[in-house]
Amino acid sequence: MRLKYILSTIFIIVIVIIGGAFFLLNNINVEPVRVFIQDEVKKQTGRDLIIQGDIEWAFSLSPTIVVHNVSLSNPAGFSQKEMAIIELFELNLDLLPLLHKEIVINSFTLDKVNIFLEKNTQGQGNWSFATSESKPNNGVTPEITLKEDAPIRVPTIEKVDIQNLSFVYKDAVAKKEQNVFIKKLTAKAQNNLSPVELSLESNINDIPVVLNGKVGSINSIIEAKPIEINLDGAINNTKVIVDGKIANLKLFQGINANVEISGDNLNDLASLASIKNIQNVPFDIKTTFSDPSGTYNFDPLKIRLDDMDVTGKLMFLKEEIRSKIKGGLQISKLDLDKVLSKSNASSDISAKSSESKGNVIPNDPIDFSALSSIDAELQLAIGQFIYSSQEFKNISAGVNLNNGRLVLNPFKTNAGNGTIDANLVLESKNQPNLSLVLNTSNIDSHFFSELIHSPGLLKDGKITIKSNLKGQGNSVKNILASSNGYLNFYIDKGSMNNNFLRIILADLIKLISSGNSESSTLNCAASHIDFTQGIAETKAAVIDTPSAIIVANGQVNLATEKLSMHVESSPKTATLAALAVPMNITGTLSSPTVLPDPLRTATDVAGKVIKGVTGGVGGALSILGFNPNAAANLNQNPNAVCNQALAMTKNSQPQPNSSINPVDNIIDNTGKTLEDIGEGIKGLFQ
Repeated sequence: MRLKYILSTIFIIVIVIIGGAFFLLNNINVEPVRVFIQDEVKKQTGRDLIIQGDIEWAFSLSPTIVVHNVSLSNPAGFSQKEMAIIELFELNLDLLPLLHKEIVINSFTLDKVNIFLEKNTQGQGNWSFATSESKPNNGVTPEITLKEDAPIRVPTIEKVDIQNLSFVYKDAVAKKEQNVFIKKLTAKAQNNLSPVELSLESNINDIPVVLNGKVGSINSIIEAKPIEINLDGAINNTKVIVDGKIANLKLFQGINANVEISGDNLNDLASLASIKNIQNVPFDIKTTFSDPSGTYNFDPLKIRLDDMDVTGKLMFLKEEIRSKIKGGLQISKLDLDKVLSKSNASSDISAKSSESKGNVIPNDPIDFSALSSIDAELQLAIGQFIYSSQEFKNISAGVNLNNGRLVLNPFKTNAGNGTIDANLVLESKNQPNLSLVLNTSNIDSHFFSELIHSPGLLKDGKITIKSNLKGQGNSVKNILASSNGYLNFYIDKGSMNNNFLRIILADLIKLISSGNSESSTLNCAASHIDFTQGIAETKAAVIDTPSAIIVANGQVNLATEKLSMHVESSPKTATLAALAVPMNITGTLSSPTVLPDPLRTATDVAGKVIKGVTGGVGGALSILGFNPNAAANLNQNPNAVCNQALAMTKNSQPQPNSSINPVDNIIDNTGKTLEDIGEGIKGLFQ
């Protein structure tokens, strides 16, 4: 949507009607005037201009011409029949200059005007005019010739008064609509050589916009000469100041202006772009705006949001199909907790939607269409980034968006006293495809717990993650259900909340926790998880505590959310051996079923304590493939079991495993435990 399209459309109609007004003063019969105006507009635009109403005039020292109900047609292929509708067009002229074949307009009034600019599904704009007889004026003042020897130059206009102008822009490709309503626009000038004083009252997408100031003379505008522009106003309660020059206002080209925008509520500005959920943050924006070589430059660009500073430069390249943003920004601090509203309404709705279907993984559609509406090439450097009360430092990111393909590479940051290195590729067109490589090193475990909205799950340890995953679909569910790749995680020391560990039931919690503690101490925890067409499978997920080693293996179908897992435990003291009951976990993520292995009983494994206590090898260690001699050395190599779990990939040598055949003898007191399990798992996806 560009100003020049509005100005050009109105300008053509105005000039032709002025010519008709002069013709009217020389002809008593109104009909030839109607025909003259309609024919001239057809020549200039290739469109049909229809004057349905009356053409009235009153002859005096200040002749007045009034034209009712004028419409300019749209070409075929657009939703609206008309491009422009003007209910009232009124000219008040000065008679004496007319005797010398000059036109001086005392006042020019438009009332109840509707203009429709539209880009159809083929990407064509209705502002492209096909002219049969018009020629470029090459900067020369336009002329309307009634007779070969009687040229009438563009008139002097002392006052323009436009009221109730509704402007609508629709983009069928991007599926966007913008609305501008001008309640009142007044422009005054003593003559064509004097600066034009402007006063504007309007609404843009229901946001009040007021503007006052001066621009260059009418002659400079018509002759496409450079003009000065000095404007100040407000967007709601946000102050706006524009001071600079425009080489050609008609074409809106050759701009070089200083722009300042400041206010106490960032929502005023965000609402213009239909951006929601922004908090009332004070802000100040300063930039120099220019348009060399068909680009829009914001250089330098300085932004302050509360205590956050942004500096850099941006270049906006306007293309017929997709525009592009290029540039680099240095951000001292970006606190999203301050900028974004803490409304959880949408997430609550999504959670309820998923719960109602018995699912944990959200299946709500993700709209990727915005990624196809613009291209981008950006370099970002962020000193401090805060999200969900968690702090990321020294972010370095490269963003490349081209025809719906988003590449985030590199992405590096320091977080939780560790590092994160990621590479993301998202193909958003047709069937969206996501590829993510994520490597984290020595991140504080409590930081990770807060980040996944599970506070208290882990603390006082370090987490390292290495993953390479791919999936496709337009929801989290679909992407995970088609995922391929792997994920390694390693937790070094710290503790884990026992509510989460209830997934392996209360007896095992007693096995690894101390007394009535709410958490269990970890030596380490680790697993290698392979993803194959949405099946997440691990040969060994290990939890190593001072009291016992617990190992789980099996799979989760991320499409159906069905579980098929087996859990073995090896106590490190003989007194806890009776608690080492092998478990099978089936059911779904939202409703798991935990049962003792029907082929293995507590009696079978009661003696399988790590060598050094009774001389046996624990059931958990057998899954990991440890022999008695290796088990005896675990105290000298405390991380051996976790390292072994990471080595057990889908291509490694398979180990013996118990079959999973549930029995009816459910362990006592599991009802409440299973309820806690479902809630705990759901928390991981919120």
